[in-house]
Amino acid sequence: MVHMLGFFKTQSKRNERAAQLYAALVVQARQPVFYRDYAVPDTVQGRFEMVVLHGFLVWNRLLDEGAAGAALSQNLFNVMFRDLEAALREMGVGDMGVPRRMKRMMRSYKGRSMVYRDALNGVGDDDLPDVLIRTVYQGRDPGKAVLAAMTDYMRRNVNALKNAGTQDILSGIVEFVTMSEKNDEENASDYAGMVASV
Repeated sequence: MVHMLGFFKTQSKRNERAAQLYAALVVQARQPVFYRDYAVPDTVQGRFEMVVLHGFLVWNRLLDEGAAGAALSQNLFNVMFRDLEAALREMGVGDMGVPRRMKRMMRSYKGRSMVYRDALNGVGDDDLPDVLIRTVYQGRDPGKAVLAAMTDYMRRNVNALKNAGTQDILSGIVEFVTMSEKNDEENASDYAGMVASV
């Protein structure tokens, strides 16, 4: 009985820390700068892609923490998809359609995590800009400047999270490098180029 109580207490703590990580990555994924300045589609799919991208960044960091990181990563996955399931139901997806949509979203998350990791590590045929076109930009090329900025953003966050302390990440504390906002003049010229490219 004592062992069972200890197990549930540990699970409860991990769930709390996973919820903290998830809340932080969702806040980052919803930053208006991505949708306003960097051509990420401001749609349900576009926002899902940004949650997946930031979920990958956290998962990629947790891989370095052995069994403790793997356990927290699983809790994070559970928290994420409970929230996404609730969002589907709020959007009016019926009971019959939810399981199918959830399976597809879970496959997307796992598949994208692997291709992001391979691209960042130079494994396989795809480089990171190609992967971003297929995922975040849903097959539309937003232009070299935007792709370069998004690629740099991901790499800077990978490096920043690598330098984050073990105690912080396992306690549910994560800080992302921000995506720089463009000034009004840059927005005007770049927006025209983005529209032309899509």
